[in-house]
Amino acid sequence: MISHNEFARLVNDPDIKGASRTFRGKKSVKGPGVMVSEEGAQEKSTPPLTPKQAKQYFEKHEPSAKEKEAHGGWKQGGVIFQDKSRKYETLGEARVAGNLNRQIAGWDLGKGKEEHGVDILRPEGGNVYFDRDMPGVNPDWRWRQTSRTTSQYERLAPKPGKNDRVDLAHVNRGATRMNKKGKTVPVTLNEVLATISRNRRNS
Repeated sequence: MISHNEFARLVNDPDIKGASRTFRGKKSVKGPGVMVSEEGAQEKSTPPLTPKQAKQYFEKHEPSAKEKEAHGGWKQGGVIFQDKSRKYETLGEARVAGNLNRQIAGWDLGKGKEEHGVDILRPEGGNVYFDRDMPGVNPDWRWRQTSRTTSQYERLAPKPGKNDRVDLAHVNRGATRMNKKGKTVPVTLNEVLATISRNRRNS
């Protein structure tokens, strides 16, 4: 069982990617599977998350939570997020739920006790970004999603990490833009993908 105190500790820990516990019994949610947030239930706060905040969110959403729904929390970009989410057993189910719930991304829990997770190319899990499909853009197999694998565009974070920048440098074909400081910077592929998915959600 994950108490409110333990939930807050896990969410605040910089070495842990967040926490997820069931509304029924406060049990830890394990992989394999992809967690997808319910639309309209996400709340933001400034870090650190306190046990009181975790308790308030839990008690607010517990009465309406279905059996398989969970309380999730994580820190991203100096913001604490809490949500009501559900684990989906396959990438296909998660993709459908992500688009229906108008979510930017879901969280692949990784392999858990299984030999591999829902994504056989990435057994450790991680973010799965939804609604970025661009059929025919690149024939390379890494850019094709399947029922057992995520594609390259489903794994690219909105803000590329150091390793992503190296990989993306050769695919922007020299495109540039002006940033807020008036400096010319390269347009990265994941910026294009983020715009595509945002426009599709808003259309």
